[in-house]
Amino acid sequence: QVSVPHDWAIYGPFSSRNDRQHVAITQDGQTAPTEHAGRTGGLPFVGVGWYRIKFNIPDHTPDKRVSLLFDGAMSNARVYINGQEVACWPNGYNSFHFDISPFIRPGKEITLAVRLENLPESSRWYPGAGLYRNVHVIVTQEAHIPVWGTRINTPVVKKEFARIHLQSQIIKPATQKPEAYQLVTTIHDPAGMTVATRTDKLTLYDDDTFKQDFIIPSPQCWDTENPALYTATSELFENGMLKDIYTTRFGIRSLAWGNQGFLLNEKPVKFKGVCNHHDLGPLGAAVNDAAIRRQIRLLKDMGCNAIRTSHNMPAPELVNACDEMGMMLVAESFDEWQAAKCQNGYHLYFNEWVEKDLVNLIRHYRNNPSIVMWCIGNEMDGPWQVGHMTPEEYALAVDKVAHAMKLAESGLELVACGSSSAHTPTFGTWERTVLTRAYDNLDFVSCHAYYYERGAKSLQDYLASSEDMTGFIATVADCADAAKAAHNGDHDIALSFDEWGVWYSDVWNQQEAEWKAAASEGLHPEPWPKAPHLLEDIYSAADAVVEGSLMITLLKHCDRVRSASRAQLVNVIAPIMAEEQGPAWRQTVFYPFAEAAHHAKGTVYVPAIDAPRVHTEAYGDVDAVEAVVTWDEHTREGLLLVVNRDAEAAHTLSVNLSGLPQADAADMRITHAMMLHDDDPHRQNTAEQPDAVVPVPLDANAADGRVSFALPPISWAAVRFSAAPDSL
Repeated sequence: QVSVPHDWAIYGPFSSRNDRQHVAITQDGQTAPTEHAGRTGGLPFVGVGWYRIKFNIPDHTPDKRVSLLFDGAMSNARVYINGQEVACWPNGYNSFHFDISPFIRPGKEITLAVRLENLPESSRWYPGAGLYRNVHVIVTQEAHIPVWGTRINTPVVKKEFARIHLQSQIIKPATQKPEAYQLVTTIHDPAGMTVATRTDKLTLYDDDTFKQDFIIPSPQCWDTENPALYTATSELFENGMLKDIYTTRFGIRSLAWGNQGFLLNEKPVKFKGVCNHHDLGPLGAAVNDAAIRRQIRLLKDMGCNAIRTSHNMPAPELVNACDEMGMMLVAESFDEWQAAKCQNGYHLYFNEWVEKDLVNLIRHYRNNPSIVMWCIGNEMDGPWQVGHMTPEEYALAVDKVAHAMKLAESGLELVACGSSSAHTPTFGTWERTVLTRAYDNLDFVSCHAYYYERGAKSLQDYLASSEDMTGFIATVADCADAAKAAHNGDHDIALSFDEWGVWYSDVWNQQEAEWKAAASEGLHPEPWPKAPHLLEDIYSAADAVVEGSLMITLLKHCDRVRSASRAQLVNVIAPIMAEEQGPAWRQTVFYPFAEAAHHAKGTVYVPAIDAPRVHTEAYGDVDAVEAVVTWDEHTREGLLLVVNRDAEAAHTLSVNLSGLPQADAADMRITHAMMLHDDDPHRQNTAEQPDAVVPVPLDANAADGRVSFALPPISWAAVRFSAAPDSL
């Protein structure tokens, strides 16, 4: 016997023979297919599993309807009632439901059986196995509001009032006329108090859908600091008799994109996001509400305010927790479309199932306030895919998918996959082709950019890596603008940096080669005691300066780069390191990211700095100093971020901040100033010396609206300042 949710594979045993994959991962420099062990965690998720349960439905009568709702079943689910197959759903991450009423007999026991099968080479990460998410039995009257049958919009959100629009679909007996139905909906505020109610009758012209509008005075808006949640309770009556009660939880909030970037409730909000896979580490893929909420608490403590659900549909528990805890979500859909990244991946099902999967995803989560964007795929351009698409093929596919999503739910903001790096053979051509073909249905294009010292011509060139990112942004923005011009368009396509930072990919290639060589000589015991340490880069002081420079570049271009996510958090290409049964510590790159995540607020300004230039082989002469200012004119608090990219010389800066809106030079003062630097630019933090490279106080002063200080070579600095009178 097992309890659901249940992940059969997490119990092991580990083995290098589990899900061996024969593929060339060319983004890691591989040119010919080779055998890869442990790509999916070395756990036994491949195979067939059956789940069976017998149950009764008390007081069941023929006029009642019974539905099964699966939050997720990994994978290729086939569902049987009393031995008869009644449904199938290939996608292991999506929720699905269906009516089993025709297969139930009153007073008879029901046998529910579910067959699941995970194919080999069907995933690029550990997917889990089994009924790893919850299963629900839903019993209603014949007249009822179906699963995901309501849709709530907040078309007007102001301080004084909010307008709520609720659509409620009903399913009714064919013999009943629409006029027999009445819907009474009551809106409750976060404290449970009634704030609005109305009663409506259905007519012949309503297409079995009630449309109700409400005015909420002085609404409590949902945001990341105050995730206020309202509920709409709808009671469906048939000829005066109560038939169904349906509750919809929602948040009152507005979303928009403008010159200031993303606006949540008309206030600029910077995405400080992470990419997060669905599994819970050593707990496996079985959904665990307490573990999910712990993850979100840790992320919020770090300064994060957004999660991208890489690379699949999220669990309801994650979405609900984000609603309640104030974490924005980018809900991703697929890792594959028609082109294969894995031999038995989603490409096998894409043509038949893509619209069904997208409709379920959107209808499931369209009322959740934490969902602020939808993502329709991940890294579609990479030549490492088994059957990767050409730009033209992907353009046709993305246009089809995006069109289907916008038909399912109007007002969506959609992200198309851009090039996985500026060094892919089709970079530029890919963006221009895709964005021109699908311009009318797109709002964003994704970008990936990683850098490392050995990938540069010199340390000085490495320190200037942000020049490459600047060129990357310019190229993609030009492609987006060309697409707009070709369509005489009315909107700009923005950039979303889904992955960026420092990654020593050459180390990963060497580690994997060494592991495979040892495995071929039989040096690895079976089963694995644990998975090997791979992709665990240890970062230096110079890496922190480069990360700080990349952060400055993203902020400088926030008029086009409207979303940027750190893809990893702990151990793997990450700002935090941890050892089993040992310590955890901050890497050098933690500090620039955390400072911006916590304190970069308001509007971005690029200060004029008179700084010398340094020569690089790759980029020519570049500015030795880069800086950016963020300024919140409501609180009159700001943040100055600076890097000295000069590998040899120190530089003194004087930054004029007196021109910031609502800033009085007489009130300008520094509230906190720190600097990260080490005389050895390759010094790292380790378990033995976790504080070898940490920020130290910076000797800075403010006078007449100017902030002045000196920076040594290869250094990063952050200066928080205020121009608010002491009485504020």
